[in-house]
Amino acid sequence: MDLPDWVEQLWGELRFKELVGQESGEGFQRLFQQVMKAVDGDDFAEVRPVGKHGDFKCDGWGMESWTCYAVYGPFTRKTPAQVRLKFARDLHGATRSWPNMRAWRLVHNDVAGLSALVVAALASLREEVDMNARQVRILPP
Repeated sequence: MDLPDWVEQLWGELRFKELVGQESGEGFQRLFQQVMKAVDGDDFAEVRPVGKHGDFKCDGWGMESWTCYAVYGPFTRKTPAQVRLKFARDLHGATRSWPNMRAWRLVHNDVAGLSALVVAALASLREEVDMNARQVRILPP
């Protein structure tokens, strides 16, 4: 029996949400990289840590858009202060390591959405970047 398209689409969305919700840490990063590679092909470069240099605070790079993707899929919940500190370190580290970066995007696996405190922290970081006269846009998560 053939299922209607909307049922197949709904099933795909539910399955994807389940996969995203099950993965955290490096597993979520790998899932994100696989999805981006499937969607963007050669435009997306997976970035992996190398020795003492790490990944330069970049988990994936958009070749055409010069976008740095920062993947956040914690094993445990963090306080808003911990989350803001992590985002600040990732953003400022990326701006130093990727001088041609034009955009920075946070990728997360919180299917309920980010808390208001975390979104406020991202907005605050956007203001910091603007005040430093960087041409880096912080894109929505």
